[in-house]
Amino acid sequence: MRFSIIVPVYNAKEFLRECLESICHQSYADYEVLLIDDGSEDNSVEICKEYTSDPRFILIQKENGGVSSARNMGIESAVGEYILFMDADDILADHALQKFNDLLSNEPKDVIFGRTATFTKTVQEYRFNTSKFPEGLIKDNNPNLMFLWTKRCIVNTVWGNVYKGEIVKQQNIRFDRALSMGEDGDWLYQFLLSSHSFDYINECVYFYRRDEEASNFAKVGYKYAFSSWSYQSKWYDFFSLKYEGIDKDQIRSRFANGYLSMIVRIHPLEKSEKKLMKAKYKEKDYILQSCTGGAKLFVLLYRLFGFQALAFLMTIYCKLKEKK
Repeated sequence: MRFSIIVPVYNAKEFLRECLESICHQSYADYEVLLIDDGSEDNSVEICKEYTSDPRFILIQKENGGVSSARNMGIESAVGEYILFMDADDILADHALQKFNDLLSNEPKDVIFGRTATFTKTVQEYRFNTSKFPEGLIKDNNPNLMFLWTKRCIVNTVWGNVYKGEIVKQQNIRFDRALSMGEDGDWLYQFLLSSHSFDYINECVYFYRRDEEASNFAKVGYKYAFSSWSYQSKWYDFFSLKYEGIDKDQIRSRFANGYLSMIVRIHPLEKSEKKLMKAKYKEKDYILQSCTGGAKLFVLLYRLFGFQALAFLMTIYCKLKEKK
């Protein structure tokens, strides 16, 4: 079997059929769909069962444990050569699987990256969230594929690409259930570090549905703030201490800038939670030394006015930026 499509399902009744229909309408047919119900409390399971009359659609039910545990269960069950992750409210573009297969038939790769787009009301009103891949990239025999992230060819999401299942299973690449944020990026970096060849499709293959009310910084609470800090600092330390690639400084600066931007999640916290996060950031204060560009100004403000003042100023800055 060529593809295993892993779809975590949790209270997804509103858009689940649209998602599954986009898979059914694929012109390429050699795939399985692993519907991992994560303890849904609506009628998502009944909708899933409507599709299991097609033996390619397999329903697996489990107790609620979060999207990472659902994806991990999907990985364990997958038998396809390549793995594709979908969210239960997203849409796979027409002929996406055929396009992936055409490239893989020409020359097998560790991963094929597809271009993705975001929409709110209708899929016809979308905007790209990934750029076209530039020409001249070395596609084979790379030490790893982190340079694609450094060059901003790819973003910190796992959907819209197909990953070689053999690498995922042999390297035991799994989603970190402890992370409430950053779990996609955390998984992706593991895969990129374990992979050596790639290709890409410069056409949209995947449509990501974004809630109209959603904000890039809408998720608030201590668990999100801690996950952001944990994820960014973990990978900064990894690329500082264990990585010897020529793009080491570029990678560190990107993680440092991301680490700084996550301070915005701390302003809405309770006083005791702010105190805990302030201690965490103080513990990893050395990361801010690698900030570059405009982030250096925020580091200066942090040094002059302190942690809570910076969190407040960054909250205002991010809200103004999102309105543009």
